[in-house]
Amino acid sequence: MVSNKKPKVSVIMPFYNCEKYLDKAISSILNQTFQDFEFIIINDASSDRSDEIIQKSLTDKRIVYIKNRERKGIVYNLNKGIEIAKADIIARMDGDDISEPQRLEVQYQFLQRNPNIALVGCFVKLINEKGEICGRKIKPIKHEEIKKDILVYATLIHATIMIRKDVFKKVGFYREQYLWCEDIDLWYRIIFSGYEVANIPQYLYQYRRTDSSVVFKYAKQVALIDFRLRKETIEKFKLKLSLKEWFFIYLHLFLGLILTGRQKEKLQNLYKKLFYGE
Repeated sequence: MVSNKKPKVSVIMPFYNCEKYLDKAISSILNQTFQDFEFIIINDASSDRSDEIIQKSLTDKRIVYIKNRERKGIVYNLNKGIEIAKADIIARMDGDDISEPQRLEVQYQFLQRNPNIALVGCFVKLINEKGEICGRKIKPIKHEEIKKDILVYATLIHATIMIRKDVFKKVGFYREQYLWCEDIDLWYRIIFSGYEVANIPQYLYQYRRTDSSVVFKYAKQVALIDFRLRKETIEKFKLKLSLKEWFFIYLHLFLGLILTGRQKEKLQNLYKKLFYGE
């Protein structure tokens, strides 16, 4: 039975076929130092043992479990989770990742101390299929820095965010026409609509990189959608870009069309380090 008490945070975790990693992902949320949350888990018609794994955790009353009869896709599932969320603050989670034990506590307290911030992310440790740390990602911390570079590269990491629910009511939900870039589309609408965002300079999340990641499997499609989204955002919000910004926007498109996902990532990591210190 699900409690009728309104939680302070709703954690939303849609997933598809994550049996190898699901148990650790779920445990990392249930064992948080911050405990006043509901955990909305959406199984997008997985064909593996994911349902069997989740059944073992359903004795925890904080879990709201939804199992789709057919594939609905990430955008539908995210929007469904937001619609049913009871809390005023929403946290994202992916089914193959791990949240550090203090993640929810640190992010929730940050939003409580900073009512002007609509969304907050954090730094991440990159892990491989074995759970071994294989890298780290830092991002700009302050709103001005995030906004300045958001059109050039991703200054927020989707799975790490905690966001105020009322923001969706004002800027809109995730949009299907920008599938694979649905998070970037949301960042643009939030930031260029006047909301402030931030990143906490702590490694609160372990982000798993595998060869099945969208950025690797669909590099060309992602590059085209990303380019269209950037141009439409620039026109909609009447943004003025520098020659350097236009250069990097076209570079993203060019690299995405001619290189594999892995090759593009290596080059992007190089210029991020050179130009942005990431």
